[in-house]
Amino acid sequence: MELVNNKNKKLIIDRTIPEILKKNPYVSQSKLIKFSYLLNEVGVNLIEIDSDVLKIIEKLPKDLNFIYRIKKQEIITRNLLKNFKHVVIRVNDFLNFKLKDIYKLKEMKIIFEVDIDDLKKIKDKEELCIDITSQKLKFVKDILKLNNESYIRINGLSKSILGDWESTIGTLKNNFNMKIDVCPGNKFKMATAVALEAFNEDTDSITMSFLGNGDKYGFAAMEEVILALNKIYGYNLGGNTCLFSELSKEYQDVTGNIIPGSKPILGKDIFKYESGIHADGIDKSPNTYEPYDPKDVGQSRKMIIGKHSGSVSVMKKLRELNINYEKINIKALLEEIRERSIQLKGEIIDEELIKLSMNCR
Repeated sequence: MELVNNKNKKLIIDRTIPEILKKNPYVSQSKLIKFSYLLNEVGVNLIEIDSDVLKIIEKLPKDLNFIYRIKKQEIITRNLLKNFKHVVIRVNDFLNFKLKDIYKLKEMKIIFEVDIDDLKKIKDKEELCIDITSQKLKFVKDILKLNNESYIRINGLSKSILGDWESTIGTLKNNFNMKIDVCPGNKFKMATAVALEAFNEDTDSITMSFLGNGDKYGFAAMEEVILALNKIYGYNLGGNTCLFSELSKEYQDVTGNIIPGSKPILGKDIFKYESGIHADGIDKSPNTYEPYDPKDVGQSRKMIIGKHSGSVSVMKKLRELNINYEKINIKALLEEIRERSIQLKGEIIDEELIKLSMNCR
């Protein structure tokens, strides 16, 4: 289920589940498995997990692709590794392993994780310089005789400071004969933009999380990047974005966190509309106001009645409620709606509207 454009295939890696367990370590096995299947169905290629996840999921589903994060000083066994084709490990942790443990990973597809600050130095001309970490990476490559199925993951790229993406990525690939994975950080609230920029260059995969959860500042929001790649850049998605709504419900059930109603793509209120000219525009041409069809993310539009509503939207709502508005003083009703909406500091529910309309006959 790779994202595909005219250039090449890209992998999406999701690291949501370990981040969930950091906040709620008592999630049930069945909920984690269901969440994993939904990640896969919306277009995630590799689901990153760690030893904490394996304490809960006793047997991993064979029809899902997982990538295992090896923690610092973790004991590596062949019995553990047989369940995975991919592992991710920080370079410095890897180099501190005993040689016998390093050789256990020889047949694995490894993602070597490095921080952006360790990998680059920006000079006056914004040229990328490879520091001592890169020398360690060369040492790793020599030991394992890695082919181009292994990756370098760049962590903490929080803004587009690399200048020329193409030459930067090319330099890394030429030096190490590895693929490039980028895990943008959200320190400057630019992680989604950085992920999109990386995808449109010569990177091979992007690591993200649902809602951007994790780390100190967060990561790129997986749902935002997937939808933007499809709607803006024309990538073909192997997954079904209509399931974002179901994934949101599962996430809220697993974590106990409520997704804000205004959250892009996932918020329950983002397709509500109220004002008269807005309501009229939605009726005539929805794409005037909506960047994509609500059905594309498993939602539906809903007209609400409130202080900004006009006569067109009120009459339409009354018609939906099977109320004959020809006998109702619409002007008076609008005044009642505005006053009541201000009192409630929100929308007018159907029962309240029916009551108000009866008072304006």
